[in-house]
Amino acid sequence: MRGGGLATLALFVTTVGALLAASPARAQPLPPVEAQTPAPASASASASASASAPAPARAFRFRAELVGASAFPTVGLDRHDDAYTHLDLELELPLVWAFAVGLRATPLYLYKPAGHLWIYGLGFGLSTRAYLRGDEHTGLFLGIAVSTLRSNRAFTGDSSRLNFLSQLSFGWQSPDQRWHMNFVFEHLSNAWTTEENQGVNGLGAAVGVGW
Repeated sequence: MRGGGLATLALFVTTVGALLAASPARAQPLPPVEAQTPAPASASASASASASAPAPARAFRFRAELVGASAFPTVGLDRHDDAYTHLDLELELPLVWAFAVGLRATPLYLYKPAGHLWIYGLGFGLSTRAYLRGDEHTGLFLGIAVSTLRSNRAFTGDSSRLNFLSQLSFGWQSPDQRWHMNFVFEHLSNAWTTEENQGVNGLGAAVGVGW
């Protein structure tokens, strides 16, 4: 009887141990997850808006512009086969609201008269612009520039090597102020400082970069 009781107790202990070993382990609690607060819609909107916003108008702006134009006939002189190009460097300063004034240098002016050698020169002058978006000095603009130009030899019908180059331009300035394009009408003459003054009129286009 005693031996049977010990055997029964041993069997009970063995069965309980087997059941405990087969039972699934208690799930351990997961560490708390910190709630991530989403960024306010206004903050993300303002960040994207600031990334795409145009650059504000600065106190000054440097600019380089390349002009290409074709001359057309003037009174008593046919220049329709003549063409020219020039490079302008400019420092632009803002005035009031939409207006700006610039100091202009023309280190290279090349003119090709039909059937003749190239005429080259250089000049200095002033310019002014009026922008449609005056708070930023971007968008559509109207420009006027006047420069003195000294050439290596006189133009046909113009007996002076010192002339005045006038320019009227209409164009567009990019929102980031990095580049622009415009159409130009130009007139070159000596303003009757000599006897011969058959000037050069030209129509063309220009592209430029700013920094």
